[in-house]
Amino acid sequence: MREQIPVAPDVLVWARQSALASLADASERTGQPEEAIRDWEAGRSQPTYGQLERLADEYGVSVNVLLLPARPQVPAPPPDFRAPGGGHDRLSRTARRELRRARQLQVLLGEVHVLPPPALPTVGPGVQAATVVRAALGIKLDDQLRWKSADAAFAAWRLALGRIGVLVLQHRLPDAELQGLSLPAANGGPPVIFVNQGDWINARIFTLLHELGHLVLAHDGGICDPWRFGPRFSSGSLEARCNRLAGAVLVPADDLRARPEVHEIPAERDDDEAVRLLGVLGSRYRVSGQVIWYRIRELGLVSDDRFSALWPKLRHPVRKKRPELDDEERSGIPRWKLASSRYGGVLLDGLLSAVDRGAVEPTRVLRALSLGTGDLARLHGEPRYE
Repeated sequence: MREQIPVAPDVLVWARQSALASLADASERTGQPEEAIRDWEAGRSQPTYGQLERLADEYGVSVNVLLLPARPQVPAPPPDFRAPGGGHDRLSRTARRELRRARQLQVLLGEVHVLPPPALPTVGPGVQAATVVRAALGIKLDDQLRWKSADAAFAAWRLALGRIGVLVLQHRLPDAELQGLSLPAANGGPPVIFVNQGDWINARIFTLLHELGHLVLAHDGGICDPWRFGPRFSSGSLEARCNRLAGAVLVPADDLRARPEVHEIPAERDDDEAVRLLGVLGSRYRVSGQVIWYRIRELGLVSDDRFSALWPKLRHPVRKKRPELDDEERSGIPRWKLASSRYGGVLLDGLLSAVDRGAVEPTRVLRALSLGTGDLARLHGEPRYE
């Protein structure tokens, strides 16, 4: 009989719950009977080392973590808002890895201050939240209308968030899993917004502001897929409120009302022409036609029936999930070359400078960024972009 390994039942429960996995999930992915895992978590029996390795792999932690005498003091995962009534899919290993990485960066940046102190806008009762948020971000409408592409828009919004001390990360996740997540400030580190780099660029822009809504309106984070269910969220739900805030920040009401297309689209009976006009307005603000249509409804310029009839034609097709691959396997591009878009030039420059002045060990930075020992020298000569 193989040797059983003494483990603290509470640590096993914590590891599974932190991975947002049910007992059934853990059983399916590890090949262990659900009853056996339940017994381990209750302390009625203990796993072998091989079984412990399979649990560690599924939960996204090391075996050493599962051997701790008590659960570590780390924040719980953010609330999951991906479906109006629950029933969402479990997070993939890739997503859990990125969530852990975000937590690690929060700890690191709590000790090595390379971003401005967090300065999230405060929204009081009776205050126009979008006006306050847009003013805090310092994005003027004239500047927004001059952006040449959606990529330039994303970079500008990302930099604006960085100026108020929010760390923006992005990485490609399995398609249709989630669009973004957010973490409130913790461990002395900054609040974090993470977006799915596999998503359409216009959708990522919206996700940035949606996740900022969680941080500003609820003072908490979330795991979100704001457009998959769209209007199915109740108007008073937090997701709907974050959607409204994001839309109002990205597309100011007064400027939108002044556009002639806004009054043509609701009366247009040709769906294809309506979609085209929404695209014209979307190009103006560097958002999707979905956002424009959502804003038109928010401004009371279209009936609910007409809104609902056109909505399905505006949604991007949901992509099928692909196998979970690392960046280098998927693109052939070394990870250090992808680091600027993934972590942002401001963060990378700040951490490289901290390494140069001896404020932090190079190995710690490399571990937090999932880079190799030779990558720091390469990054020093790499031009930065957001």
